[in-house]
Amino acid sequence: MKYLSIIRYALLIVSVVIVAVPFITQTGSTPSVDTMLSWAGGLLGLTTLLAIVLPMLNLAQNPKGAMRSLIGVAIVAIVFGVAYGLSDATPITAPGGVVYDNVLELRLSDTGLFATYFAMATAVGSIVVLEIYNMFK
Repeated sequence: MKYLSIIRYALLIVSVVIVAVPFITQTGSTPSVDTMLSWAGGLLGLTTLLAIVLPMLNLAQNPKGAMRSLIGVAIVAIVFGVAYGLSDATPITAPGGVVYDNVLELRLSDTGLFATYFAMATAVGSIVVLEIYNMFK
């Protein structure tokens, strides 16, 4: 596991250098952020790839643990399905007279809000239940 620490520190140092160099060597009024954006995009792509590949490798090595993971994924899918079902696509008129009527954007934003509400309610509910459980333990 020592190599993970080395990789983490190397990525941190490269990130600091990529962000700091344009500010230190700037000649105009604002530094160029192209390199910073490219580096951030590369890190995002690498993170996304690893977030998909590494759990699959873990599932292949531990098939019994796969069922537990799949149950968690199914619960999340059900929560998002219910949130999508509760979402509404009614057009919204902003104070400046701008009308937001894109159905996909409206449904997805409502879905995200409802899923966040469910997650927050679950977190608060589990805290309350665990505290009550620990009181009587």
